Amino acid sequence: MRCLYTVLGEIADERLTSTAALDRFDEEWDRNGPTEEHPYTGLYKSRGQQAVARAAATVAGLAADGATVMHRQQIIELGDGYAATITPDALVIAEDHQTVRVQRWLTGGPSESRKDDKVHGLLYLAAKLAVPGAEPVVEIRYVARDLDAVPVFTKTKTGEPTPPSEKVIENRRTYYREAAAGIVAGRFAPKPDDYSCPRCPYYFICPGSASGEEDSDISS
Repeated sequence: MRCLYTVLGEIADERLTSTAALDRFDEEWDRNGPTEEHPYTGLYKSRGQQAVARAAATVAGLAADGATVMHRQQIIELGDGYAATITPDALVIAEDHQTVRVQRWLTGGPSESRKDDKVHGLLYLAAKLAVPGAEPVVEIRYVARDLDAVPVFTKTKTGEPTPPSEKVIENRRTYYREAAAGIVAGRFAPKPDDYSCPRCPYYFICPGSASGEEDSDISS
């Protein structure tokens, strides 16, 4: 996965062609990919190559339509002296600079629950900083699938893109500000759930349990 996301960032940065992007992916794979002994090496690599080729074709198509595609880091002020650094996978700026789409590139399959991820509030703010005066549209693009980008913030009845409310944005700032304060204070309380816990590398040593209670026989 690290190999794939490294190259996806370079595609938006450097406008890599599909051929150049695939060459870069092969280089990154040889350096950081799984060994040939892994039973799914061939499958992982071919899926990665498909995602890279689709992403490069997407960027080329956007550029051909006159859009500027960037992969630019932004610093979001969270309040109380805290800030978050975020780099959108792609900022798609229209030729007239009046429209900007900020895209999050994911490798899995489409999921409605992904739209609720709190990071989308920061992506919206990052786009506002990158292109002042424009009203950003936050999108998810599933680069492993041949699908159109999906807007995150939409009108309930029509599904059309709409800006997030000030309340939503402030809630996102608060969420990350409190997370930053917790990190500084050394507070890392487990928040277990049945979906995330089995995929966590600390699953077998975490003092929490999927029931939401701390296991009394495991020390923290």
